[in-house]
Amino acid sequence: MATSSSTDRVLTNPPCFRTGLMWGIAVGTLIGGHRFRTTKLVRTSCDFAILSFGSVSGLSWLVCRTTYNTRVRQTREFMEVMNNPARKAEAEQFLRSRVETSDGQQPSASPAQA
Repeated sequence: MATSSSTDRVLTNPPCFRTGLMWGIAVGTLIGGHRFRTTKLVRTSCDFAILSFGSVSGLSWLVCRTTYNTRVRQTREFMEVMNNPARKAEAEQFLRSRVETSDGQQPSASPAQA
């Protein structure tokens, strides 16, 4: 039961916000530092740093959430298929038909399946 509660906790608390902020802070610092190094203007360096922080944080969060939601949807669909006996048998048959041997030939039916 501990694994299902930890799985639920992971599914309800994705690390996307933290990841986005970390990328934003790193890129904002680098761009602001580079801008200051090249122009020696503090105000524009801070403007560039804040603008890049916001845009990189937002884009990183968006990409992470999209990837996370896709993975959650695929996991739920897979669990739904595996919990339905008819669909599970159909999926297993499909996967067996896709398996190829090393020489590119389809495997022959095993005696247990015949």
